[in-house]
Amino acid sequence: MSNVRDLGAAMLMRGKSPQVAVQTPAIPLPVNEMAMVLTLDQLRPNPDNPRTSRNPRYDEIKSSIRARGMDSVPKVTRNPDYPDVFIFSDGGNTRYQILCELWQETGDEGFYRIHTIFKPWQGRLKSLIGHLAENEVRGDLSYIEKAFGVHKARVIWESQLGRTVTLRELSDLLNQEGYPIDNSSISRMEDTLNYIYPHMPKLLESGMSRGQVIPLLGLRSSANKVWKSFCNDVKPDSTLDDVFGSACCAFNEPDNFSLELFRDEFIGQLLNALPHPSLNYDRWLIELDPKEQKRREQFGEPP
Repeated sequence: MSNVRDLGAAMLMRGKSPQVAVQTPAIPLPVNEMAMVLTLDQLRPNPDNPRTSRNPRYDEIKSSIRARGMDSVPKVTRNPDYPDVFIFSDGGNTRYQILCELWQETGDEGFYRIHTIFKPWQGRLKSLIGHLAENEVRGDLSYIEKAFGVHKARVIWESQLGRTVTLRELSDLLNQEGYPIDNSSISRMEDTLNYIYPHMPKLLESGMSRGQVIPLLGLRSSANKVWKSFCNDVKPDSTLDDVFGSACCAFNEPDNFSLELFRDEFIGQLLNALPHPSLNYDRWLIELDPKEQKRREQFGEPP
């Protein structure tokens, strides 16, 4: 995957709606929120749910539901494109999976029939943001899942508007809908999807945090400034993104990564790709030092 924008079409695709065992005529739905009792056969996970990994508290939640039942009532909605099933509108996908397991294991009707709150359909975009906001409150999503979720919201909104949506516009929308995030954070997420995820999917999906990702993006940004200053003199055969991606590929296993080792590998590849007489290991070490970059922001470039 060379560029995250290539994911746009894929993100707009809907998951296949499972077949319901017994087809029933569609009935008019309420226009306001109301309580409904639904069966597992009538429910499905939301295909736009940003969570793709197993909830780290899965076993704990399952034990609680087995012993006490559902502590909270999940909210559901119905996409008019799939009128035979209800989907979760604001989280609830983990609980649905657990209830399916408990129903199979116990045969207890209490796990098969579920009290829910029905919400009228407000569109895929609001549904996706609702999942993001719900998971943010519980702290359930990994950094890469948040990044993909926010990007998917942008893709859906751009499809609806028929134009490009700026990061500031997206930030304003998400804040209005209850998912507070600034445009600089969205920019880092986009950079993560563009420059890191294609080469480090295992590491990111294993739970790599925002605090681990930001320094990598900082190394790339600092290297890019130096690359632009010297590349015209050397005429390298590769691009900086090629070099950065190659360094990332060397650390795609969760147990192999450390920032110091990555920096050394990155500098080694930079030396090979951009063999300029002014650029040795020590010079690159200084150029990639965050403290040096901050000093230059305050006092200007050294002579």
